[in-house]
Amino acid sequence: MIEQFFSDPDTLSRLHMAPAGEHLDAFAEELWRQGYAKSTVRDKIRHVSQLCRWLERQGFSVQCLDEERLRAFHCVRGKRFDDRCRHWKTLTDFLKQLRASGVVPTPCAASEEDTLHPIERDFARYLEQERGLADKTLACMLPAVRRFLQEHYDKGPVNLAELTAKDVADFILAHLRHAKPASARAAAAYLRSFFRFLHQRGDTTTDLAAAIPALSNWRFSRVPKFLVPEAVEKLLQSCNRKTPTGQRDYAILLLLARLGLRGGEVAHMVLEDVDWAAGEIVVRGKSAREDRMPLPHDVGQALAAYLHEGRPRCASRRIFIRARAPHQGFAGPVAICDIVRRALACSSSDRTRLARNSGLSHSSAPSPSKWSNLTRKSPGSSAIRPHPAPTRPTPLPFASPPTPHRATRSARSTSSYDREITRKRTNCGCSARWGKSPKALPHTIIHTVIC
Repeated sequence: MIEQFFSDPDTLSRLHMAPAGEHLDAFAEELWRQGYAKSTVRDKIRHVSQLCRWLERQGFSVQCLDEERLRAFHCVRGKRFDDRCRHWKTLTDFLKQLRASGVVPTPCAASEEDTLHPIERDFARYLEQERGLADKTLACMLPAVRRFLQEHYDKGPVNLAELTAKDVADFILAHLRHAKPASARAAAAYLRSFFRFLHQRGDTTTDLAAAIPALSNWRFSRVPKFLVPEAVEKLLQSCNRKTPTGQRDYAILLLLARLGLRGGEVAHMVLEDVDWAAGEIVVRGKSAREDRMPLPHDVGQALAAYLHEGRPRCASRRIFIRARAPHQGFAGPVAICDIVRRALACSSSDRTRLARNSGLSHSSAPSPSKWSNLTRKSPGSSAIRPHPAPTRPTPLPFASPPTPHRATRSARSTSSYDREITRKRTNCGCSARWGKSPKALPHTIIHTVIC
């Protein structure tokens, strides 16, 4: 395989005579399959051959290669060349290739469950099997439970029957008093779930979840960040559909804007999720849920154009593929957020004017991992906002477009409310009805707008 990338006989002979020369062909074939250019493949092969010669000078065979020796070579290489970061992925990919082929043994890493307390292990199994929560969610919930068990029992025996409401309340007040509001609410919710689990299986005689004080959470106290319909259309027009990348970004933005999907739901779509005959698409959301949603005509056309003309040929079953090598699916929803951010920057050179027209401000700009939520909340905003001559906005659920929400409450939280509507409703006697000023009733006013 390496004969396709090197034509000099001396170079080919030196590569074949290297300590891992018989494995370079398989590595070059894998790089070519992932879509790397010939010049990039040559560069990676040269770097791997330098690694093999370094191993030979150190007295190690290829079978002894591991992460520690990769870091040692990485540091030695960095003292002479300024390309350590560029080639670190090459080294790790070559090690993965050797382990997949059985040349290098796979290390027996300690299982994460072995480090958990039996109660934590049972709780994690309950959340995963009964509740259908993802591994990332478990990684957020289990530390809060572990902290409670460690600080309350230290290294002594765990006797859950002796837990009292005072123990739970003291822990909450001691550790969540100085936490941020969002972090405190999340930790309190995790512990409530844990104590309900203990009460359900009989470890505690009373439900200690009621001992956790409620933390204020005004769901409708602020208008959610969103894009007005005019900004959404500019966002779609900013994509150059004459290029494969533009076709891909246009299809992604249409899915976000028309169906209100999450970034992770779009990133992990596979080819089998689209039912072209029925005109439906399968959305795999949170808690292992699967929803079948109607596929709008313009979204279907954009998907078909990308799959037929713009999608690179690869073995991945993902619908949306990276434009640059390696040709594979996106790693997560952050890639979708980057696409939205770039399109938003290209749709207008004046970012201040665009943010003002989109209902945003510099102080309320979303975090880098939340850019896709701007288009996710746009369908609900366009449905609730009145038409040119309305008598009153259309209420949910009749106005909301098809979105993968489990309850109307979730649709309310992701729908966007026009400030002008809120101002009109405030001037219609809301203060006289409740006996309070409109400024003191943001939650009540917005609830009135949509109910």
